[in-house]
Amino acid sequence: MSDTEKTPERCYVPGYTWTKTFMAIVGAVIAFGGVAQMWEPVRAVIVGSNDAAEVSAIIVEQAGSSAERHTAPRIYEEDPRRRLVYGYEVRMPSRREAVMLSSKNRVRPAYEIGAAVRVAWLGDTPYVFPVWDLRTWAPGMFLLVSGGVFCGAFVHLAVRSRRPIPVPSDVPADVAV
Repeated sequence: MSDTEKTPERCYVPGYTWTKTFMAIVGAVIAFGGVAQMWEPVRAVIVGSNDAAEVSAIIVEQAGSSAERHTAPRIYEEDPRRRLVYGYEVRMPSRREAVMLSSKNRVRPAYEIGAAVRVAWLGDTPYVFPVWDLRTWAPGMFLLVSGGVFCGAFVHLAVRSRRPIPVPSDVPADVAV
């Protein structure tokens, strides 16, 4: 501030800097959770192999019972209680054995037997997932974006919390702090 600028007589300082800083850290942790959730898929797409595959079987699992492997096309009823978990076994031209997809569903199968899927994997690890499926990216992106916005907003508020805000002269003294 230069000498010619006049400091207002009455100012308001928002305060609560440490609380706002803590909330910014919480937002950063949420964003980091999104990065951690997307780390393997992003790494597999960039560094790993990307290949076409075909769904060869649907694995139906239920708590307390053994998994059923279905290789013939059939119609699955919607499970309103979400007791069943549908997994997918895919075959890729570049691999001899079938591998399990990492993504699973609870309502009904997302892919039919014989459906073409783009998959990515890292080396020999069984981390196989559908590349262009929204369910692969949406949870991590939601956490990353919402945590980033949350963190950014509270960083902005924390920085501004120490700056005095001039109170207009037409505001009565008993109203303004």
